[in-house]
Amino acid sequence: MSSDEQGPGRNNTSHRTYHGLEAGSEEDSQDDKDEDQAKPKRIKWSSIPPNSTLTWHACFPPSLERHRNSSRQNRNGTLDCARLVLPMDWSSPPSPSALNETNSVTLAIIRLRANPSSKLGPYLGPLFFNPGGPGGSGIYALLDHGEQIQTIAGDNHDLVTWDPRGVGASLPRIDCWGGASQGEVQRKIWELGDPGVVDAHEGVLFDAYARAAALGRVCESRQEEILRHSSSPYHARDMLEILDQIGGPEHLGKLSLRYWGFSYGTVLGGTFAAMYPDRVERMVNDGNVDYREWYTGSHYNFLRDADKVMSAFYRFCHFAGKDGCAFWDDSPENIRNRLEKLLGRVKMVPVAIIPPSSSLLGLGRAVQGPELVTYSKVKRMISTALYQPILRFKRVAQVLAGLEEGNGLPFYEYTILGMMNDASGDSGDDSQEESGRHPAPPSNILCPLPDDETDTDVERFPLEEDTPDASSAIMCSDAMSFPSSNDTTDNGQYYTELSKISASVASVQISFKLSCVGRSLAPIWKPFNLSHPFFPPRYSGHPEPEVKKIKTSHPILFIANGADNVTPLVSARNNSELFEDSVVLVQEDSWGHTTLAAPSACTASVIRRYFQTGEMPDGVCKGDGRPFFDEFYAGQGSMRGKDEEQGLLRKAIWKLGMDWRW
Repeated sequence: MSSDEQGPGRNNTSHRTYHGLEAGSEEDSQDDKDEDQAKPKRIKWSSIPPNSTLTWHACFPPSLERHRNSSRQNRNGTLDCARLVLPMDWSSPPSPSALNETNSVTLAIIRLRANPSSKLGPYLGPLFFNPGGPGGSGIYALLDHGEQIQTIAGDNHDLVTWDPRGVGASLPRIDCWGGASQGEVQRKIWELGDPGVVDAHEGVLFDAYARAAALGRVCESRQEEILRHSSSPYHARDMLEILDQIGGPEHLGKLSLRYWGFSYGTVLGGTFAAMYPDRVERMVNDGNVDYREWYTGSHYNFLRDADKVMSAFYRFCHFAGKDGCAFWDDSPENIRNRLEKLLGRVKMVPVAIIPPSSSLLGLGRAVQGPELVTYSKVKRMISTALYQPILRFKRVAQVLAGLEEGNGLPFYEYTILGMMNDASGDSGDDSQEESGRHPAPPSNILCPLPDDETDTDVERFPLEEDTPDASSAIMCSDAMSFPSSNDTTDNGQYYTELSKISASVASVQISFKLSCVGRSLAPIWKPFNLSHPFFPPRYSGHPEPEVKKIKTSHPILFIANGADNVTPLVSARNNSELFEDSVVLVQEDSWGHTTLAAPSACTASVIRRYFQTGEMPDGVCKGDGRPFFDEFYAGQGSMRGKDEEQGLLRKAIWKLGMDWRW
């Protein structure tokens, strides 16, 4: 996911870093294992030899309370890692013996083994998952919340994921700035020139357009080879190869895919299902990107529900009362008017922050100032909050109330301190970063550099949630056409139309499509032609024929909130229309991005039954919580649930939803 965009398919994480996981061996002593748990180490993928045959190497879980305090005692020593060498170009792949650095990619893969003592039944094989993006690190996601995903689907699965080509620990990495510390400095300097959201001031739209075109040209000039081989069909083919190699030569082409995708992961899942429908055994797609919009690059539908989620802020703030919402007023409409008035004032007169002493804020080091809370920062903060209303709305209301009084410290504490705590490994705060989705940090903490100057690619940086430059690279490779770098008139018209769909966040979310401005590199391999169901009839030039649905070996389960700010319910329904016998599970009374934003024990149970037995749901689920209420909405029950297993599901889905960062 790009560092200056949001949109459908983005996992919009807070870009936390992870210093866990050190590759080890089965023969390590218990003392060594205890030391590993007591002192987290940086991952050393270079210690795992790359191989064109999938070869697992034992590796150990990080020192995190959630692992040490696990109620299941089979966690220690159950992580395996591999580095798999695959062809760069699947349209003309060389033989495994002919693979070399110039014609191959090396994928970093991780597996959380199934529980051999599972109470759910016999071993069901590998369950693949993708956390979103594009550009999200599967390895980071598994280390951070893989146990919860496995609990929900069933611990009689191995949980398998990887860093897709161009991402994270997979090589070559998509990095427009050349990597290493100097490249990161150049990236940060570029980000300092961010002109803000496009309605901040007159002319910003054109500045944003020109910046996107310039960055796109730089990226394409520096990394043409990987950019021509990083579209979603390549990732789907990589996933098929991993699946085949897990099955082994004796089961080549016979092992079917079990898969759970979030956000952009639904694009990857749908792409795989379209390319290899007879290899789909189970597929859950949650937070659905509209496949036709993604592959045509049109991007209108994605904001259909954004203003519904914004309206939930006004409604539940009012419902929570003065004690529950710091921005309360006597009607939802008055709360909306207060916010519009505040935004208008901040646009003209930003709020200045003069930070107090570091001891007061607990930073442990001096923080220089001043800083400004600008209109663009507030708009981005609000847009981010729509991804996770239960987690964020209450604190955002406190920030807005502070800004009304001319006090920017609540904003500072919410955005900057949260970001710093996350960077140090504390995931308990609502972290932010400077990007299209997060407010900007103060300039004096904007340029952290790597701890060392090693330049061995795999070891250069700690494991991160996303690879920023990969987001636009993958999305733009998938789109049929690229916006012209000179056609600002069309872009202005696009913004006008997008604003009609969502008045609340269009000025922030336009950066999603802007990221493809001026790009010209198309993927070498194009398995879909214009007659494919992913493309509307107008692209093939034929009259409106009946869409020939894709029949998978087992029906796909699409899941959607009643109101999702970037992957609306209509997208899930549109996608379902392309796949025979597929079902859309609607999670009602739920707001935010993917059902993880509004955890539901009902939805978790549906997912469990689907993966365990193939059962397709008939009906709807509801979210268990509401914005402005800390955990469960009154009357929804306790964490314990009806029985022990239901309690584990409820606990897992809530922990997964509240720990996940979009």
